[in-house]
Amino acid sequence: MLPFEQKRSLRTSFFIYISMRKGNEHTKSFSHFEEHDMLVKEHVNKRNTRTWIACNDDSRANQNRDSFTTKFGGTFIRKGRSWEWTESVFSNISNKPSESSYIFVRPDGIYEMVTNFSQYCEENDLNRSTMYAVLRGQRNHHKGYKVRKV
Repeated sequence: MLPFEQKRSLRTSFFIYISMRKGNEHTKSFSHFEEHDMLVKEHVNKRNTRTWIACNDDSRANQNRDSFTTKFGGTFIRKGRSWEWTESVFSNISNKPSESSYIFVRPDGIYEMVTNFSQYCEENDLNRSTMYAVLRGQRNHHKGYKVRKV
């Protein structure tokens, strides 16, 4: 065999090896850990453990955190540059945000109580981001409308 043919055969055998590894557990992120029971609930908040890396530094960290919470429960809270897992202590707390109310003052001076901020802005042809700037106090009014949170 000529040297060129040897290089070519090595190159093709390498690509065959790589293609054989696709779909194997080595290319999967979190499912690889689940198959071998390598996830340890106690190690999720310890830096540089396999579980911590899978939930923080891995390219599929969002999926891994979701899978972890479905398996063990609890929630992840952002702490600086990493995520910290906590077990849910309170089961009666809902994830639904509380209903907010806003008072809009129209240009003619009429007060309106609104619960859906975006819908009100759309109905009255108002720019929503500018109205939020009015709400935060960065602007005094927008098209004569003023708003404050109740």
